[in-house]
Amino acid sequence: MAPVAGLVNLTLNVCEVSYKEYVKKALKTLFPTVVMSAIIFAVLGKPYVFTELTPSVLSIQGKLVSTYTLTPVLLLLPLLIMGLALFGVTTVRIMSISLLTGSVFSVLIQKMSLSQLINIVLRGYHPAFDPELAEVLSGGGIIPMIEVIFIILTVLSISYIFEYTGVTGMLTKGLLKNLNSVKTLYLRTGLLSMLMTTVCCDQAMGIIMPAKIFKTHFDRFHKERATLAQIIADTGIIIAPLEFWNVNALIINCINRCSRISIWALHSFVLFDPSNVANRFITKIMKNKCRKG
Repeated sequence: MAPVAGLVNLTLNVCEVSYKEYVKKALKTLFPTVVMSAIIFAVLGKPYVFTELTPSVLSIQGKLVSTYTLTPVLLLLPLLIMGLALFGVTTVRIMSISLLTGSVFSVLIQKMSLSQLINIVLRGYHPAFDPELAEVLSGGGIIPMIEVIFIILTVLSISYIFEYTGVTGMLTKGLLKNLNSVKTLYLRTGLLSMLMTTVCCDQAMGIIMPAKIFKTHFDRFHKERATLAQIIADTGIIIAPLEFWNVNALIINCINRCSRISIWALHSFVLFDPSNVANRFITKIMKNKCRKG
């Protein structure tokens, strides 16, 4: 949902929809999921309520207060980003404005020097003076993003190679056959998105392939392309943490240091949430199999 997130912008671009249109659709599944998740985790976490914060949390809190200037004024930056996105400002302009505003805040509020600021913009922020803070706050920067850019460019190249060599046509021939209803269109879009993410271990493929293939068919059925973006987000994107071989699942597993089964159990709630588009697909498949049986 973040307007400057890479996967969100990739989805918006290939589906050719605005952020405002996408948010309207995405909130229909996101909001119920957030509410239901909050209730379930509140019930599950009730036995683990702590009256006092752990020493590690207190230590990090103390270091944050002593190292940085924490003020409500800093909240203006994320609010500015969200506001600009909802008003239809392009991602490039949002990033430019947020970079400029963040730089001003860093210099005026955090008392950062210009050389430090340039280094952080290029290489990311890494508080080497404190390993504990570094573990929590390290990240960002233009140079580390070059790898991500190359990955997306590679995926796009593969997509076009598949398209112009006829591989895409061979793979999607069955998917496009008897595509004569909206329900079938939604089902096959979600299935292809999940399949590409699963097989390629890359959410970018789960976004690009179904969007390129089914975009014109959404137009043919007079359905909004924002719906296409929502279906992709609710299937090919969210399924990644459920696959233990996917980098998303590996990162979550390493950070939380818990078993893959427990991670799968928690994340599967998102996929099987009744309001989720993906759940509708799975329910439909199960019903069809029961009827045939």
